[in-house]
Amino acid sequence: MLCTPGYVITKDMAVHGWEGSFSLPQPYIQAYAGEDGLIGISFAAGSSTSKVFYVPLPVGPDSEHTYPEIRIYLVDSGGHMISGTQRSARNIRVDRAHIKPMEDIAYPALKSPLTVTTLMGTIALKNAVADKKGGDKSSAVLGAVRGMGWIVPDKQAFVLEQVQSVRIWDLEAGTLSAPYTYGDANHVPWLGCLHDGKVWFAEKAKAKVYTFDPSDKSFAQIAAQSAWNGKSAMDVAFDAEGNGYLAVRDLNTIYKYSGGDFTASPEWQANLGKWPNAMAFDADGNLMVVTNGCQLLKVNPVTGAFEVIAGIKDAKAFDDGTSGSPLTAKFTANLADLAIAPNGDIYLADWYRIRRIRKGAAGYSDAVVSTVAGSSQAANMAAVQDGVGTAATFRQLGGLLLSSDGSTLYISDQGTGQIRELYIGEPDAPVTPAPTVRAATFNIRFVTDKDTAERSWASRRTGVVQLIKDYSFDVVGFQESRPEQRTYLKENLPAYTFYETPEEPCLAWKTDKYVELDKGYFYLSATPDTPSSPYPGWISTDPGRKRICQWVKLEDRASGYKFFYLNTHLEVTSSGTSISEEEAVTVRSLSAELICNRAETLNPESYALILGGDMNSATTEGAHTDYFKTAFTDAYYRSADLGVKSGPVATYNAYSYEEDQRSKWYHRIDYLYFNTGLDVVKYQVIDDTYNAYYPSDHWPVMVDFAFQ
Repeated sequence: MLCTPGYVITKDMAVHGWEGSFSLPQPYIQAYAGEDGLIGISFAAGSSTSKVFYVPLPVGPDSEHTYPEIRIYLVDSGGHMISGTQRSARNIRVDRAHIKPMEDIAYPALKSPLTVTTLMGTIALKNAVADKKGGDKSSAVLGAVRGMGWIVPDKQAFVLEQVQSVRIWDLEAGTLSAPYTYGDANHVPWLGCLHDGKVWFAEKAKAKVYTFDPSDKSFAQIAAQSAWNGKSAMDVAFDAEGNGYLAVRDLNTIYKYSGGDFTASPEWQANLGKWPNAMAFDADGNLMVVTNGCQLLKVNPVTGAFEVIAGIKDAKAFDDGTSGSPLTAKFTANLADLAIAPNGDIYLADWYRIRRIRKGAAGYSDAVVSTVAGSSQAANMAAVQDGVGTAATFRQLGGLLLSSDGSTLYISDQGTGQIRELYIGEPDAPVTPAPTVRAATFNIRFVTDKDTAERSWASRRTGVVQLIKDYSFDVVGFQESRPEQRTYLKENLPAYTFYETPEEPCLAWKTDKYVELDKGYFYLSATPDTPSSPYPGWISTDPGRKRICQWVKLEDRASGYKFFYLNTHLEVTSSGTSISEEEAVTVRSLSAELICNRAETLNPESYALILGGDMNSATTEGAHTDYFKTAFTDAYYRSADLGVKSGPVATYNAYSYEEDQRSKWYHRIDYLYFNTGLDVVKYQVIDDTYNAYYPSDHWPVMVDFAFQ
């Protein structure tokens, strides 16, 4: 940018608080004042905590102006903001007294973060091929642009127009080719990607897959599967292994094709319940999908299983929701495309706004949703305007394309036939998710001759094992496990280390994920260090059995984080005991007091703590109100506060399959508590059936915890 004579100079503007030593040969101050532009000013290299400088502002010599705010950044010589250096000066008055001539000094062409600029196309939206033409920003005429993708990263891209054409965009030259056409006027290319040197794209109107070869400009049609022929193909994607994925709108389905062979039978197909509009892979290999159900989904590319990452189903609104709770955000049904930055940020083309989903410490689960550009739909093509952030307007968004470093997002506005640039700025460093542990408590129901048919252990055991494999618990505490049951679990869960005790509770954890640091157990009695029951120290009646609390200290091999897990099963009245309910309440309360006291003395290192178990009591009982809730946090209530709770409230099902019976079991008796070293990412009571039956008379409770 060239600063010319006659520009206004603010007088003695001081900006304080620069920290650190800047080693760049010539950093710059970047000042941005409303709509009046950007100016670069040299900033002396080296250590500094404050700086007095003059800010040239493009205000004419006869004007007088007060700027509500001037935003100031420290940037490198390429115009990229150095992270964490934004400052602002408010109510800066500029008037004629400060005008003085300036030398002609060249500064970098600086941009304010989130600036939207038109790069290609005039407001002359043409869909007839004969009316379209190539050229530069002022001469190129486009139709309604949908998908875009890289041919050569940051240099050359393909552009898909809704009516039968593909263009090649040369970013370095700033030119767009004439349209390369195929088919008839009813062909509508939608979204696609580059794979093996060819552009693969979904053909919406004809429901087919096509390829375009940029080297010879030739097209080829891939034979359509009968299952989705004529059903509106929306997007094509490939994973790192070369497997192909096709999103088919009218069937609400994504298909996976091994080796990218779309003519073969699919490896799997996943019905998402809503139209899949666009797909993209994140850095972890997850297939991220936006749907017309107003949500962002994460699809497992191995199994096709999916979960909601952000958005409220069918919300059809704009709302960024609660920060750190992406499931509270609202999107429209017009989610046209998505793009994923190297730092993990996900950008969504949401009708006429650009929305960003930024991972939190725990990953997507505590992501922050924000609107970074666009605020209201332009009333017509002429009303579309460039600007910064929400000052810019769009007509109807189409495709998205990110630069390789994530600093620039290219946007097709299909409502105007233009390609726009959203300069994001210096990308943030990738978010490193906090280490997590998936903990569970699971009463597997003991072996008894009273259980026959589907309730017998022989019928249930495969379901118990499969459930543990399906949900991949990191650590799980079992209750009511008998020796023959533990033998079966050990034989069929070889990835786990098991810790058995003389009594029925049992612990298991993933061997390859954790190092065992220490372990032990104590009896829930007046003499906890010797085998004993609550009788006679705590109550006057012998319950006929002993109960324990077992514990283990584990270290995460990858992160080094350590935690302390306790597993227990509190007293209950039953046909096998003679104690009264009053005595059972007493035993549970004294057991809870003992567990809380032992948890403190056994954990001098103050490791993050998880307490799980079948507590045989409602949350209003003294064991909880007087002890557990005082010492720890109930994961159930924390998950409700965060909006990450799923599954039934009850945890005991009594094998009740009918809804009228199931409704009786409204209370929960299985719990997972934790302390301040952790926080909840997800809470779920798992009520899955296996072979059409519940694997136990309890539903396991599973919680994903993130280390703090």
